[in-house]
Amino acid sequence: MFPIAPGATSEEWHTFFTQANLQIEHQEIFRRTHNYDDWTTRSQMPEVEKIRLETYILQSAPHIQDYFAVETHENGHIKNFSTDFIILKGRKSTVQSK
Repeated sequence: MFPIAPGATSEEWHTFFTQANLQIEHQEIFRRTHNYDDWTTRSQMPEVEKIRLETYILQSAPHIQDYFAVETHENGHIKNFSTDFIILKGRKSTVQSK
């Protein structure tokens, strides 16, 4: 079976569905904006890790910060960031692949 890791691409998910003999009936791809403080709190992230992650994100290349739409407060701390999501609905194929 094809392993799926967190952060898998759309193509990897499609491959997983195909190898699992599932027909994709519906697909949604969307972005979601997260408040950094709320997200790290809900993730039960220890304060030291929250600071370490924030430093890592703020020191990342501009194109990476742009991709994740990182927004900062006036004090320089992260306010929001965005991530991509995919929702797939599949149904077991009635035709067996060879």
